[in-house]
Amino acid sequence: TFGLSDSTQTAKAYWTDHEKQLQSIYSDFKLLDTKEYTEKDDLLDGTPALKVKYSGSLNEKVYINEQIIACRYGKVFLITLVVPEESYEKVENVIDVVKKNFKFAE
Repeated sequence: TFGLSDSTQTAKAYWTDHEKQLQSIYSDFKLLDTKEYTEKDDLLDGTPALKVKYSGSLNEKVYINEQIIACRYGKVFLITLVVPEESYEKVENVIDVVKKNFKFAE
């Protein structure tokens, strides 16, 4: 978690800025999927969120990255899964399990 300069910023707005940074880090950055969590039964512990899935190479190895992004109380919360492409199928459900069981500390 870290603070935002704009305490009203949404997860989608945060991602728009963050995606540009990732494109400068990964020359082969590829956005694979996005999903917005805005419905009552889909929220991250009551907070709207955005799930993004992208790939990129580091040291000649392709990694799949998944992040669930939520903005709450002027802070960004990131749940992140990074795994080598060849191992992704073995753990792809992990981030959804974490999301389902996630609770913000009060």
